[in-house]
Amino acid sequence: MPFPPPTFGYEDKPIGDSVTEYLQPRPTVLPYHAPNSLAIAGIEEGDVLMVEAAKPPANGSIAIITKEAERQVVKLSWHKG
Repeated sequence: MPFPPPTFGYEDKPIGDSVTEYLQPRPTVLPYHAPNSLAIAGIEEGDVLMVEAAKPPANGSIAIITKEAERQVVKLSWHKG
């Protein structure tokens, strides 16, 4: 009887029908196509962003905002004043 391979029992599960499905751990995480690029974060126009809608934004986080009826990807920065 041959020995099992060292990886026996550690096989990866299939990632699903799409990468988006694999990256969506909870129903509150939604896929969103970036309408613009954000070079400082390495985000290009059309990239798929996974957005956690249930969490409040924090200083320095990447967010999708609506400004003048247009959606934009921005990096948030809080300022006192």
